[in-house]
Amino acid sequence: MSRPVLTLGILSCVCALLLAIQGRRMASADQSFQAAHSRLLQTRSTTNQLESLRTQDELISLGQRPPQDVIARLRSTMSEVGVDPRRLTGVQADTSTARRVVVGSQADRFQVQSVRAILEGVTPVEVGRLLVAWRQSQRLWTTTTLTLTHRSGNENRYRAELGFSAVYLDEAVQ
Repeated sequence: MSRPVLTLGILSCVCALLLAIQGRRMASADQSFQAAHSRLLQTRSTTNQLESLRTQDELISLGQRPPQDVIARLRSTMSEVGVDPRRLTGVQADTSTARRVVVGSQADRFQVQSVRAILEGVTPVEVGRLLVAWRQSQRLWTTTTLTLTHRSGNENRYRAELGFSAVYLDEAVQ
């Protein structure tokens, strides 16, 4: 074989090798870009959900204390969505707290009544169904906190601590 053909063959192999390396780098960069883009979309979705939750208004009952049968209402809602009401293992009614709000020259006295409920052995899907149904049927009670604690030995079972509050205008207190 002649020397120019051999040199041309070696240069072709080197160019092909360089192109293969560059192609691999491009593929790796594309994978990194796709992963970053996916995380961006997920973060954007989560941010939109948070913004939506932040802009929701609390329903305020004017001059009417919320009904005191929260436990019965919660058990009823649990039954409606297929969650065994016996999973409700504890309810603690927090004391009402006053919140003074000044609008213009008028000051109103709002009361905030809070309740905490504990559910044992529930799945995240069950908690989600319960919260959706609760929000639709109990408009006065706003979900304020949610804590899920994984139970060892149960793959998809959690202890859920739910906080609810109701705001109402107490006309008796000025």
